[in-house]
Amino acid sequence: MYSIHPTNICLIIATAYGVKSSSIIESIDFNFWIEIIRLFRMLRLNYIYPVEGGYILSFYDHGKYEAFFIKENTKNIESIETLKKVGYVSPRSVFNEVKDVLISSELDTLLSLFNIYRQRFQSSISTEERMGLDLELGKILGYPECCIKNFTRYENPTYPRYLFHKQLIKNKLDKNIPVELWAIYHTPCKCNCSKSMSIGKRYLETVKSFSRKLYDHVIRELSSIHFAWSVGHRYIDYNVIEAEVNYEKYKIAQKYLKENFEFKLVKIKRPLIYAMTNMPNYVLNIARDIIGLKWIAFKPGKGVLIQDYKTNKIYLYITENTFKDLESRELLETVFREYIVTS
Repeated sequence: MYSIHPTNICLIIATAYGVKSSSIIESIDFNFWIEIIRLFRMLRLNYIYPVEGGYILSFYDHGKYEAFFIKENTKNIESIETLKKVGYVSPRSVFNEVKDVLISSELDTLLSLFNIYRQRFQSSISTEERMGLDLELGKILGYPECCIKNFTRYENPTYPRYLFHKQLIKNKLDKNIPVELWAIYHTPCKCNCSKSMSIGKRYLETVKSFSRKLYDHVIRELSSIHFAWSVGHRYIDYNVIEAEVNYEKYKIAQKYLKENFEFKLVKIKRPLIYAMTNMPNYVLNIARDIIGLKWIAFKPGKGVLIQDYKTNKIYLYITENTFKDLESRELLETVFREYIVTS
């Protein structure tokens, strides 16, 4: 369980104990998949996960788990009687990551979540349809009404996170963010949203009642630096390590970021999501092997470079020039920055 990102631990435990009606776990490391399934089953959670050609629905019924196959083109499940019963099927993973696992303690809620989720992430829907489905999705995921309304006001789904970051910076809270706001996944409507704070507190209290040791781990892991490497909900978490500057690594950073950048040694934690892309103007090697000691160089709003502690491997290189559309580039003033969470 300690291999799971701490925010996801909060979502899983809160969902299992009825504090949250349902959740979407955005990223699970395939290497820990069996461990996660055991956790779901121990907590009597029903779940849906992606496989080749569709999805698997697994739910607890009369003392045992049953599994059913959902075809890829299925848009709406009205009854499980329409589904084919199957045995265990391995999840679909890309770069050792299983994406978007849906969970709920109630089967009907899980099926409703799946139906909304499938419609929301179709490529053919209009902006108006997407915004309406975001409203439904927020409700079934148990987000505060004020935050749902704020999120669905904007056509660009990354804009609310930008505004949240901007408020944190303006109110000088970006270096002292309450841990409750990082125990939740949704974007608060404002940096002092009392409902979001209350939900985060309940999540953490539920984890504490489940296991004090796990609670201490979650608090420790969340209370760190969260570096925004892109627009939206994209962070790399780390703690700074006091060390002498490695001038060889510093010169490499100069080659990429020129001058006036921050440069430090950090110990990176398990990323919330993985991202793997190598292009001439940017590099994303955000997966399990980014965990550990790394050198980071960054200029707020301008760019970031993360290098291996010993080798010449580049794990992350993005600058403002990576973002081609003007709308995304306008949001970069809050990106390539550290957001510090405290308990």
